[in-house]
Amino acid sequence: YYDEARRAEGIEQTRAGVAMAERLGSPALLAQSLNAVIVAGKIPDALSIQLDAARRLVALDDDEVPADMRAAGHAHLLRLSLHAGAIDNFAAEVADAVEAAEQRRDPTIRTLLAWAEATAAFFAGDLNGTEKRALDAAARHQRTGAWGSIEALGIHLELCYRELGRLAEIDDTLRSMIGEMAPPAMRLLSAMVAVGQGRIEVARERFALAPPIVPLDYAWLTYTVNRAYVAAAIDDPEIDDLYARLAPYRSHVVVLDGSFACYGAVEYYLGLLAQARDGTLAAEHFALANSVHDRIGARPWAARSRLALSRVLTRADPDRATAVLDEIDRVVAGTELDVIRVAAEQVREQLSGAR
Repeated sequence: YYDEARRAEGIEQTRAGVAMAERLGSPALLAQSLNAVIVAGKIPDALSIQLDAARRLVALDDDEVPADMRAAGHAHLLRLSLHAGAIDNFAAEVADAVEAAEQRRDPTIRTLLAWAEATAAFFAGDLNGTEKRALDAAARHQRTGAWGSIEALGIHLELCYRELGRLAEIDDTLRSMIGEMAPPAMRLLSAMVAVGQGRIEVARERFALAPPIVPLDYAWLTYTVNRAYVAAAIDDPEIDDLYARLAPYRSHVVVLDGSFACYGAVEYYLGLLAQARDGTLAAEHFALANSVHDRIGARPWAARSRLALSRVLTRADPDRATAVLDEIDRVVAGTELDVIRVAAEQVREQLSGAR
């Protein structure tokens, strides 16, 4: 998996292991082999392979299949279904999985699902609930002794605080973490915080500290769309290259394995990149992102992609822009998405002044 030159070979070997387990007629071995396919296939190009393996794993109905393996399969399927945009009620699926994990008293899966609960709250626009659940997930994560709890918390809080207008609260913390040995994702996250605050020159300086290329692994897509988010905001020369790298994954929803942090549809980031250049394709990308975000029930992202679309349409099609702003009002109703609500009103004022 960690050798990019041989990763495809590794995936095929795990799939061959599945075939062998089937020939041997061993449900336990088949479950282990299917799990190996999911783990070895944690790259964007292998999403369909992972999803098929997860579906097969949870469908195994045999007492020989270890309970923890079956539970892991359900967690994998939840994440992968969201990643593929093939889930209609994420919150309900998470609640069912949590209930099952608590009945089994499985702390590892329960911790993973605690992060999923934070994402479910975020999808609903319950930002204070998101913060509370993210802190709970981080505490659970730390108790397991696994690495990554602080990084995962930072990722969830950046998403949450971006919508609460509270990014300044984590900026100092992130800067204290950015040293010579800081992971690329943390350096990039610091640049994202600066973009969210409107500090473009600071974002440009921090962006330069984050490497442009990271290994094609489970975090590649998340890192690349977030790099696109910053690059589009600062008009970086890397925009064209990022568009080309992301275009093959335009049907994907960005979900970070291990934390369930969701950054919305790849289409949204293609739209940001297109908008930074000439905007010709931006409206199409944002409209497609709207459909994805509506389907998965991600209200912050549904509002964000509509806000971006309304800005593109302000001059080209004011009437359609107004209709999109009306859609934002419906999306954010009953939520804590006040930052987006205010931004939408500013676009509406611009439209009124132009008429």
